Amino acid sequence: MLSTEVRELMVKAYEKSHNATEVARNYSVSRTTVYAHVNQMRETGSVAVQTSKRGRKPILSQQQLYEIAETITN
Repeated sequence: MLSTEVRELMVKAYEKSHNATEVARNYSVSRTTVYAHVNQMRETGSVAVQTSKRGRKPILSQQQLYEIAETITN
């Protein structure tokens, strides 16, 4: 996994050259990785690891959990 500092340097290098192949070769990553970090920087303003997107997502929504709790208590 790339550190946040390396990700920022990679995005800056891409913004200077607009050559994803060269940047990918210099940082030993794929072009897809370069594009992913550039897009993340554009969308969120940061290239930090997004820990909120990790792990299994809940199947039930908060509303469904509330309805289940209401059904049990009644």
